[in-house]
Amino acid sequence: MVWSSSSEAETESTIQNNNLIPSLPDDVAVNCLARVPRSHHPKLSLVSKPIRSLLSSPFFFNARSLLHSTQPLLYLSLRSRAPTLQWFTLHHNLLAPLPPIPSPAIGSAYAVLGPTIYVLGGSINDVPSPHVWLLDCRFHRWLPGPSMRVGREFAAAGVVDGKIYVIGGCVADTWARSANWAEVLDPAVGRWERVASPVEVREKWMHASAVVDDKGVRGGWDSVLL
Repeated sequence: MVWSSSSEAETESTIQNNNLIPSLPDDVAVNCLARVPRSHHPKLSLVSKPIRSLLSSPFFFNARSLLHSTQPLLYLSLRSRAPTLQWFTLHHNLLAPLPPIPSPAIGSAYAVLGPTIYVLGGSINDVPSPHVWLLDCRFHRWLPGPSMRVGREFAAAGVVDGKIYVIGGCVADTWARSANWAEVLDPAVGRWERVASPVEVREKWMHASAVVDDKGVRGGWDSVLL
């Protein structure tokens, strides 16, 4: 999530100039509000502008994390009769729609790191894309991420030691695609780097993947690779 210093300053100014909860110090008020389940935040945001500003700040998410007050949420990416994917999350046991991804693609790979879902590549108009989109699950906002070195569709992805790995999804028929068949992204650096891979494992289609004990497992047409 990219949060500008001007946005942080505006949020802090709004909160400081107006008490979150009258007669309570703001640090105590934050401690109380951080314990309110996220499903109640839409109603809570209607109480006042200072509380609404607080709920939409990274500071509040960090406070909830420190208090172990965050809840796991399920996100779904579905294609029904619509030509593009639709994103949903569960809200009171109902599917609540999310803003559409700016550049919908078919066959994207997914990885989750912290509060962010990484949507990697996919086919756009039958052309594999290198583009990466980030869904910030704290505020349900889409942000562009660093593009991969090559376009991919139906790749495998996973997180190991805080880094995002993606493999396959491209035909290793050129030097660039062969050399970059596997890539890794360190979010702190914000740049994809190639990962060495044996020639014999460079399949295109990745039908399933998982990370077990910090080891990536992926399945192709007729093989499983650790």
